[in-house]
Amino acid sequence: MSSSPAAPPLPKKSHPRIFRIKKEKERKYLSASNANVSNFVSVRLSGDGNYHLWKTQMLCLLKAHDMRDLVEDSPTPTHSSSKMKEKYDSLLKGWIFGSLSEDVLSIVVDSDSAKCVWTKLESFFGSCKSSDDQGGFRKSNPPVTSAEKEKELSTTKDENTNKTSNSDTNNAGESMDKEAPQTGKKGNL
Repeated sequence: MSSSPAAPPLPKKSHPRIFRIKKEKERKYLSASNANVSNFVSVRLSGDGNYHLWKTQMLCLLKAHDMRDLVEDSPTPTHSSSKMKEKYDSLLKGWIFGSLSEDVLSIVVDSDSAKCVWTKLESFFGSCKSSDDQGGFRKSNPPVTSAEKEKELSTTKDENTNKTSNSDTNNAGESMDKEAPQTGKKGNL
């Protein structure tokens, strides 16, 4: 009986299961890299109160491409190899940069990773800060109903009327026929 020598094990590159997994990851990356980001993210983050809308749209995009783990504090099973993780990270960073106004981009452009960009944007726009703390950007308040707008307008008119009455009383010697600064019309302030 002749015994044939045992066949050497297949190299890892040509192992069918590993090859299939690698191809699947490459296919997913290719799909993500060809995504039309503007179909998911129609809001350009400008720092004037649209952070919540921008973040919501961006998270939908990340979920659709299995990339949320790149910005969240979770393990990264989807992009296990460091090379694939770098590719996805660069792709996501590009998506984020492309959806920012120039002013906002200047805040995060030197960040090393998509996670770092995400964290900076979250800390800058995601928490309640005054406009002074945000470098001139302001976070908008929740939407105001038309009834609240009318009440605010009415209150503002009442306050202006009271200020004018007090001013006219204090300056009794001056003419009350002054030019109104907002309308350019003659009349009481």
